[in-house]
Formats: sequence, structure tokens, C-alpha cells
Amino acid sequence: MMMTYKLFLDDYRDRPDTSWNVIARSKKEFCQIIEAQGLPREISFDHDLNDTHYGLNYSDKETGADCAAWLHNYIKRNNLELMPFKVHSLNPNARRRIELAITGYNYV
Repeated sequence: MMMTYKLFLDDYRDRPDTSWNVIARSKKEFCQIIEAQGLPREISFDHDLNDTHYGLNYSDKETGADCAAWLHNYIKRNNLELMPFKVHSLNPNARRRIELAITGYNYV
């Protein structure tokens, strides 16, 4: 079941506007939100979820591509359909990794 919330995944940036009403700062938060609330209406992915990039101290060092791979498996396991998504990472290689991961391809 797809919910009405929009999920913004980024360890540092704030959401671009209030339509992105849920923010996840780590893979752990990302997974917990989806497991608790179901699929969002849309997701915007950042790639670098790592405290070394911005001097922050988040314990989860995984990437947006890891979140996308988890989401692919969640959708497949629950027989759901992929919702619209975008990637707001400024890194073109990272963008491609997320796009591959969410469609089930090996992104390493």
C-alpha cells in the first residue's frame, strides 16, 4: 500500500520544501520509516550518508544506493510497485548507483 507521505533521504540537507514531509538521515531511519508507514508516494535520494563528508556524527555509514537496494528487496518481497523517485545527489556516479540499485542491478 502506498502512503501519502514523501520521503527525503539525506544526512545533512534539509528538505527543499514542505511537500517532503518525512526526512530520513540514515539507512536505519529510512528502513524504519518505510516498515512502519508503508511505501511513500515519492522518494528523493542522496547518496552520501556518511559523517566524514560534512563533519557530522551519524553512526550509519551506508549510502543512498544501499537504501535503494533495500527498497528494491522490500518491494519485491511484498509484491509492491516502485513509486516515483528522484536522486538529488550531485555526484553523477552516485546517481547511477542508486538508479541501478533500485531496479535490482548490482550497483557495486
